[in-house]
Amino acid sequence: MASGGPQLRFRGKTKTPVERVAQLDAFPKLREASVKPSAVGGCMSVASVVLIMWLFYSEFAFFWDSKLSFQLSPDELMDEKMAVNLDVTVAMPCRSIGADVVDSTGQGVTSFGQLEYQDTWFELDAGQRDFFSSLKYVNEYLREEAHALQQVLWKAALSRTYDLPEATDRGGRPFDACRIRGSLELTKVAGNLHVAAGQTLPLPGGHVHLATMRHNLNFSHRVTRFSFGPPDHGVVHPLEGDEKVAQQEDMQYQYFITVVPTEVRVRGRHVQTYQYSVREVARVISHDKGSHGTPGVYFKYDSSALRVSISEERDSWIQLLAKLCSVVGGVFATSAVISQKLQALIALFSGKQNNYQKMTNS
Repeated sequence: MASGGPQLRFRGKTKTPVERVAQLDAFPKLREASVKPSAVGGCMSVASVVLIMWLFYSEFAFFWDSKLSFQLSPDELMDEKMAVNLDVTVAMPCRSIGADVVDSTGQGVTSFGQLEYQDTWFELDAGQRDFFSSLKYVNEYLREEAHALQQVLWKAALSRTYDLPEATDRGGRPFDACRIRGSLELTKVAGNLHVAAGQTLPLPGGHVHLATMRHNLNFSHRVTRFSFGPPDHGVVHPLEGDEKVAQQEDMQYQYFITVVPTEVRVRGRHVQTYQYSVREVARVISHDKGSHGTPGVYFKYDSSALRVSISEERDSWIQLLAKLCSVVGGVFATSAVISQKLQALIALFSGKQNNYQKMTNS
């Protein structure tokens, strides 16, 4: 039996867990009767919502439009092969010229692959001229005037693989040019891909060009394609669209090319390709005047020891959420301050007007 002392009983209403949590509310609410809407507040609310929607759109657009990161690192794949793709037309018949590669490894000229020779005419027909003029204009524009578009090309990974249309029949006119095209597998060392007079004859430790000792050689040429690596992925190739028409005979054209291995990781794609820069020198070969050498077109290349890695950089979802929250909070806080200031000015102006009307009436 319980002791006979007094006992305390709680006769109030027991609070539910939700009501207990509600007591922790740090944001007190005003009664609806105490809130007085105003025209200024309504205008500021509409303007705030419109501004927030526009800022949301800008933040999402910036989030999806990633930035590109460029990093340099040593090229650890120096033993791999790199393909060179070319389509060059020289203003001499195929029987009079030969193309081959010589590099510092001393390999035979036939170990790099074979090129295709096609007799043609150096003068372009209307369709070919339109094609080549468009190629030349686009490549010059991208190379010289619109460097900012390079990042767009990386992201789009546009493939610009193309071929010069075949020449139309010239009605029995003899061929006066040779179109040389194809792909060769090169090693990443200094080398020389050249087109010279005479057919190529491989020899142990080298090669010779079987040509008669004659002058008056015309090495005018046109480059439709000259690239390294797999088909284009947004890479601008400086030599494509280049055309040289010799004003003198026995010209020697030299292109000094530096090839840069490039790794592209953009929009879920992983591509190993190559970029290159080029310098060119042209001179007349005249032994009588002390300008020695062999007429022809020489592409002297070397591979860079550095590799360029291109990748996308984008803010995380948490960073995007933080930016959106700061937009909402910043806009509403700023609009509240502006609304209070405007209402104070309106009240001040309205008070002065009322005092002036009272003084006038008295």
